[in-house]
Amino acid sequence: MVEHKGLNKDSVKNMRVFISGSAQLTPNVFEKFEQMTGHRILERYGMTETLVSTSNPYDPVNQRIAGSVGKAAKGVEVRINKGVIEVKSPSLFKGYLNLPEKTKQEFTDDGYFITGDMGEKDDKGYVWIKGRQKDLIISGGMNVYPTEVEEIVTILFGERIKECAVIAVPHPDFGEAVVAICEAYDSHKENISLQKYNVTAEEKQILKEKLAPYKIPKAFYFMNLPRNHLGKIKIELLKQNILSVLNTSAKNVFIGFSGGSMPQLLAPLLNEISDELISNILLFPVDERLVPLQCEESNTGTLLRELSNKDKFENKILKISDDSNLLEVGSKIAFEFENKLRSMNPKLDDNGFPIFGLGPDGHTCSLFPNHPLLEEKSHWIAYIDDSPKPPPKRITLTLPVLSAAKNIIFIASGKSKAKSIAKIIETENNSNQLLLPPNLIKRREDQQPIKWFLDEEAISDLNISNK
Repeated sequence: MVEHKGLNKDSVKNMRVFISGSAQLTPNVFEKFEQMTGHRILERYGMTETLVSTSNPYDPVNQRIAGSVGKAAKGVEVRINKGVIEVKSPSLFKGYLNLPEKTKQEFTDDGYFITGDMGEKDDKGYVWIKGRQKDLIISGGMNVYPTEVEEIVTILFGERIKECAVIAVPHPDFGEAVVAICEAYDSHKENISLQKYNVTAEEKQILKEKLAPYKIPKAFYFMNLPRNHLGKIKIELLKQNILSVLNTSAKNVFIGFSGGSMPQLLAPLLNEISDELISNILLFPVDERLVPLQCEESNTGTLLRELSNKDKFENKILKISDDSNLLEVGSKIAFEFENKLRSMNPKLDDNGFPIFGLGPDGHTCSLFPNHPLLEEKSHWIAYIDDSPKPPPKRITLTLPVLSAAKNIIFIASGKSKAKSIAKIIETENNSNQLLLPPNLIKRREDQQPIKWFLDEEAISDLNISNK
């Protein structure tokens, strides 16, 4: 309602009271509604199982508190047990039909219904909802109530956002990390990215003043929040959406070099990468033409010697062995590389690693159709260089590899390679890249489609429209 331009004091002059009870009302909306209409919303709390359990007073109006769902209703007992709201009243339901076990689980021995909502009660009896118990975030062993963080984020962004949802995403060190997703008002959508948002120094300072360090969101995203028919945010769907973004983002990017022109094209890009991004990158050298890295003909070796002289790449170049003959067996490269990654980070899952620039490239497939890498069944190959040329012969030759790949397959051609890879690495949203037509996509054995991204020159080579 607060988004409606016609909402003002005159438009609601015949209204006596406004009640909110479907979902928790943010203080921001509460206060904005009062400014626009002169009415102070009466907020209540209840469930189908309990009916109305708590309510702000009908009168006096000034005792309706923003952010609180009020005191226990007449005849209702409300208590907080280990942070969870429990309710007992004459109007409480008897149980779930034909579900005796569930009914038993949802009631305490002394007859209180366990709502599953986290909450607090102040010394005046006002109840404050802190979110669903199942949505509680445990980050580094510390409890984070989403509602508390949502309130601060809402204050931080002010009138720029409609609503904020705080969720947990997996984190290798803390178990769960706090992430804030905000939906902007239409008037501000042009000024705010619809993906990841980098907070300013001033905004960071405000967060530090308002929240404990472990409660500060590790990332902020702007997007439309999925809702049900009642307008409630569908948290599980939101988590799926965010995980989808994170899984296609540039976190922990492993860049592997095949040979050919790729090293020279990548050199300027790598030298310009910020220190922040460098912290998420490992470089893995390999020349798919089986040329030892020490050989002058190895473009990869030349690049590595150049990068080794730069301080910011110290400990970023992953060398598998000093044995110059190691490159004779492609599968040995794959497994040794993967084992090194796992030894460095035991928490790496089995879903594969996003590796850019690692062969075999198009030339290798043409010149060495029996190349051992073509028989490699690991899941680390994720880049096809200089491919394809119409008809897409080289795609056909590399299908044994593609069928095992579990990450992004990126086809690049010509001088736009480095620019295109930079776009993939540096941005969170790759949706603007053209996907390979479905008839050219090989599915893996588990029937999960491979994700393809093409650069401009590869689009031209394939004669595919980018519209």
